[in-house]
Amino acid sequence: MMLSKVLTINVILISVVSCGGGHRNENPPPTQLPPPAPPSIDWTEVINTDPTTLSEVELQENYWGYAQHLYQGITESATVGPEPIQQVTNKLLGTGNPLIPYFLNALFSRVITSNQSQLVTGNISEACYVSGSVDLTGELDEKGIGILAVSYNQCNEGNGTITGTGAISLHESSNSDFTSVFFFNEVSLEAFNEEWIITGHYLYGSEIGTEGPFGIYFSSSHLLFEAQSTGIQYLEQLNWRSDGNRGDEDGTSYSGEIVLESLGSVQFTTESKFSSDNNPLYAKLAFSMGDNAIASLEFAAALKLLIDQNADGEPESGKYFISLDHFLNTDFTHTSLEDVEAMNQPPRVLKPYIQPEFAFEGDQLEIHDIRYIDPDTPENELTVSYQWTKWNEIIPDQTESILPAGIATAGDRIRATVIVSDGEFSVSSLPAEVYINAE
Repeated sequence: MMLSKVLTINVILISVVSCGGGHRNENPPPTQLPPPAPPSIDWTEVINTDPTTLSEVELQENYWGYAQHLYQGITESATVGPEPIQQVTNKLLGTGNPLIPYFLNALFSRVITSNQSQLVTGNISEACYVSGSVDLTGELDEKGIGILAVSYNQCNEGNGTITGTGAISLHESSNSDFTSVFFFNEVSLEAFNEEWIITGHYLYGSEIGTEGPFGIYFSSSHLLFEAQSTGIQYLEQLNWRSDGNRGDEDGTSYSGEIVLESLGSVQFTTESKFSSDNNPLYAKLAFSMGDNAIASLEFAAALKLLIDQNADGEPESGKYFISLDHFLNTDFTHTSLEDVEAMNQPPRVLKPYIQPEFAFEGDQLEIHDIRYIDPDTPENELTVSYQWTKWNEIIPDQTESILPAGIATAGDRIRATVIVSDGEFSVSSLPAEVYINAE
């Protein structure tokens, strides 16, 4: 009873206090001020700090932060569709990749190992393989480990020219087992008729395989690319690994995220590695985009694109392509995807051979072992044609399986190709070849 009275009195007192004791509050509540804005970053000062005075972690934060600062495009997830998948695949496997591993590995494997006996202390300038030079400032310890400032002076490595400044953090510098992180401060790389401006950091390394004699190569990139001819940018966070030792981990795999300036972010991973052990040859890349949509590219005899709008494991649409090049060069403004149930598979044409295998001038040539497969088109709806070439030049008016005598002469290299069409796809076999001998 006493407890209930005390509780009642407390409730009354709380009510009175919360109402201001029955009197009007003359003082309005203080205005809520927005939190202070974080101080702006002077990126010019940050990126021009002497890299040899910073740790590797600090360098990674500075250079990747600067890359993100320079990026001006869309950052949200891309809308599901074939175009972002096409562009990302082109960055990974096509001509859209500036092939940074090739240039940097070729460059530093020579420059650093040439200085192994003396290590790098102070300033060293080395001539590049074709022309130009690379200047290194800093110090490596007795194990070849340390951070160096780098200046590329029109360093031409045969297939590309690098210009600009940055840094490199070396973990090991032996030929067979090393890891290094490259830092780029708006470095220019001219390669394959395009100039790329590159900012960020890039890890590249190799190690000795435990399941075979071949090396394992790997990389991890956090880079901004800008093509000078178009001004188009993209951000790349990519992990890559290649192991050719025929073990459990053999093959090539990709994972990460690419942010396309006009389309947005696409994440990707390798679900089945690109490996010569796959029989039949098979690999699979999976992609995720906005609205939880996922997609996949399956590489086999033909390439298959599938899109799953609601990520329920049952793709609704897709399309087959004859090859990776066919997919990368398809104009999707004029090409529509198909319902999964209605997707048309291209024919598969096996390599034939030419008889006689040991041919002489004056022989009639004939294509043998003509084999092809089309799982969804009846035989009577397929058309088969043939193409003959002499030294890679098409022989006109020869579209049958027999090349008459008198066309090929001694010294000619003759090739024959079988072409099968199902009305949508025309697929060519690998060419059979024969050399014409003198009688």
